[in-house]
Amino acid sequence: MFGSILVTILTFLAVNGVWLVPIALDNYNLIDNLNLSEYSQEREIKIIKSPLLKNYLEKEEVINIEATKAVLYDPKADVFLYEKNADNLQAIASITKLMTALVILDQNPNWQEVHEMKNIDRREGGRIHLFLGDRITLENLFNVSLVSSANTATLALVHALDFTEAEFVDLMNLKAKELGLVNTHFNDPIGLSPKNVSTAKELALLSKEAFANDLIQDTLSQSNYSFQTEQGKIVEVESTNKLLADDLGTNDLEVISGKTGYIKEAGYCFSALYNDKNSGELITIILDSDTVFSRFTDSLKISKWIYDY
Repeated sequence: MFGSILVTILTFLAVNGVWLVPIALDNYNLIDNLNLSEYSQEREIKIIKSPLLKNYLEKEEVINIEATKAVLYDPKADVFLYEKNADNLQAIASITKLMTALVILDQNPNWQEVHEMKNIDRREGGRIHLFLGDRITLENLFNVSLVSSANTATLALVHALDFTEAEFVDLMNLKAKELGLVNTHFNDPIGLSPKNVSTAKELALLSKEAFANDLIQDTLSQSNYSFQTEQGKIVEVESTNKLLADDLGTNDLEVISGKTGYIKEAGYCFSALYNDKNSGELITIILDSDTVFSRFTDSLKISKWIYDY
């Protein structure tokens, strides 16, 4: 069996009328008849409906990807379908901004409030879209922060909400604890620090929380974004998620949302939410892939593998 599923579960696939019974933590058998009452007397069980898990259990071929760490996660069933070094800690680069966005939304910001860009907002790394003196609504800052992964826009949001970076990071780490992310720690709100660390598994859980928020999901579904500053300057940005504008090779599969990241210590990273009209949603986490493009090909490869394309 490829990967491992680290919780003992009893899985019922109502669509096929089949019970999937774990023999061991990483070994499952398909059977047609099961006396549930007898089985449940022996151990505590959890019942999960997941067509994607059935696909996983029927796989015979090995799936290989370039990234050193990855997971496939069914967010509805709360089960991991593929793992590669999934519990190994590493830097997470701009995937950090998923937590930043959640904490920003916790502050219930006034999206029409205007912020004037200051020197403390400026941070190198990635393309710079906003400059000293530009006056921008918080709504536009939020979109630029996520769509183009703009560090300057992200820090401007933090400062517009009257937080220092240290104060905001404290809220991020508190939120991580609330979500049960025990191996996740933040040192800055943007992901340039290699001390922003997590695991592929915990990033899947963070992504589930972030993508479940309609505003975050919708913002990250945009392949581009344009707006005018209050002074009338037109700003246009493109998404760092190149799969949004890519032909996935099938009309049944779509990339709903995604967040990229890169620093030297993290490699090329990608968190993505996919949907297949027949099998539902899944989340992929790709960490430490070799190139800017391989993180996307890795993610799409394991997604099509589990969806049976």
